[in-house]
Amino acid sequence: MKRFITFNILLSSMEELMVVTGPSCVGKTLFVNTLLHNLPLEKISMDSYQVYQKFSIGTGRSDSLIPTHLQNFLNPKDYLPPDVYVRLALDTVNRIEADDKHAIFEGCSTSYLSALFTCGRQLEVVGIKPPSLEWMKEQFVRRVQSMIDTGLILEVERGLALGYRKTRVLSETAVYLPVVEHVDGKITLTEAIERSPTLKGGDS
Repeated sequence: MKRFITFNILLSSMEELMVVTGPSCVGKTLFVNTLLHNLPLEKISMDSYQVYQKFSIGTGRSDSLIPTHLQNFLNPKDYLPPDVYVRLALDTVNRIEADDKHAIFEGCSTSYLSALFTCGRQLEVVGIKPPSLEWMKEQFVRRVQSMIDTGLILEVERGLALGYRKTRVLSETAVYLPVVEHVDGKITLTEAIERSPTLKGGDS
């Protein structure tokens, strides 16, 4: 409760843009969604893969009842440069603030975050860190297994069939890369799951 009181005080006269960032699987989305239930906030994604259509499971994009801006609008064969992302983000911020609400960014794209620092607005950045590297790897493996249980392999197969093999989302991400190799028959599913947390992947 004290955390929400602190954020309420900040929101009363806040000019800064709030940003919650950190590695995958550390609880960013849970933290931000909790704030959204208690404060006049709207969320803007800061993830350079969640912008793509057709790929929701492996990007970790939530299709829940909580609306998130700048998700699921870009053709997988296209690219959203940081400067264009910032322009879209600021337009979104202006619409949110016109409704007397505040924007909160959530994601782990370092290129988008770096670009936001040049947008002309002050940023209030909250970084969430994992307790240990091993803990984060374990969480990542559990997350990939959960994605597989909810249809990740089918999502990859459909993406390949649609000609998206060489796109950023299938060729760069730590989740999709090993699954593509599994679908191609190069590695087993167990190997794909175990490989995921060891891959750096692209900028998300």
